[in-house]
Formats: sequence, C-alpha cells, structure tokens
Amino acid sequence: MPTGVRPHYKANPNAREFKNEKRELIIKPRGLNILAGNDSRYWRIPEEKDKNGAAELVEILWLEVAGSAELECNKKYEISFKVSLTDDGFGWSGCPLIMMAKFGRRGTYFWKQIDQIKGGQAPFQIPKHDKFQITSPAKDDQKQLFFGLYEVWSRKPKGGLKIHHVLIKQVD
Repeated sequence: MPTGVRPHYKANPNAREFKNEKRELIIKPRGLNILAGNDSRYWRIPEEKDKNGAAELVEILWLEVAGSAELECNKKYEISFKVSLTDDGFGWSGCPLIMMAKFGRRGTYFWKQIDQIKGGQAPFQIPKHDKFQITSPAKDDQKQLFFGLYEVWSRKPKGGLKIHHVLIKQVD
C-alpha cells in the first residue's frame, strides 16, 4: 500500500438512496465504513460508477463494516444487510456474525447474533428470520443511527462475503 494511503474505507455519503417516501434507506457498499477496505489484499470495493456492485471480502481476520444515518425521532426501524457468499467462501463455520446498532453517540448498543452463514447462495438478507429492530429516541439530538456487522472474536481468516447493501426500513 502506498505511503499516506489510509487502509480503511471511509463511507461516501452519496452512496445512499431513500425510497417509498423516505420510509426505506438503501446504503450501498461505498456508503459504509469498511475496516481495511482501501487495501485490495483484503477487500474489493465496487467502482463509483457501479451502482449495484457488491463489496467483496478477499480475506481478513476482523470483519468490521459500519455506517450511520440520520433518521426521524420516535420511530421504529428495521436494519438488514443484503449479503451473499461466493462458492469458495471460507472461515465462516463456527463464526457467528454480530449486528449492532444504537442511536446517538452515547446511546446503548442493541445487538443480535447471526448464526452461521453458508456459501454458494443467491443474495439473502441477514438476519434471515428474526428481524433486527431498534426504536429511535424522542430527543432530536439523538436521531443519528450507528450500526454495523462484526466478526472480530474468532481470529480466524475468512473470505468470500459479498455485501450488496444495507436496508433501513421504518416499520411504524
């Protein structure tokens, strides 16, 4: 990696799109903060002109993909990641993913464990079955949602995960 280049990919705020009268927010991979995402040894980030491209994990020990969004107060939201695994994806056996989210810098994190994911599948939402929902506080200064997808505990190499987008949907 050239000197002076930061190894982590910093989110581009333009890589997001509201739909359904602002009730759904889609955040593309370029709109996420990705640990080691600026290093092609670890991640392949889609080109800016590739609006539907997925970020593909080549190989990494610590998975950390995070983002943020300013949302309305006193509303319930559902967060999901649209992902897939390549046929040659590796390292996911026995490595549950953790989704976390909170409102405001000082907010309390809510989390959900996502059990084993398997490769060779068409893109799917995680969590698959149980929804991951969080309610924004009534305070106007805490409407910033911070969220992420993590696997930092196993310390095993893993690869082949593709992140297509994050969907944040207002549910009430």
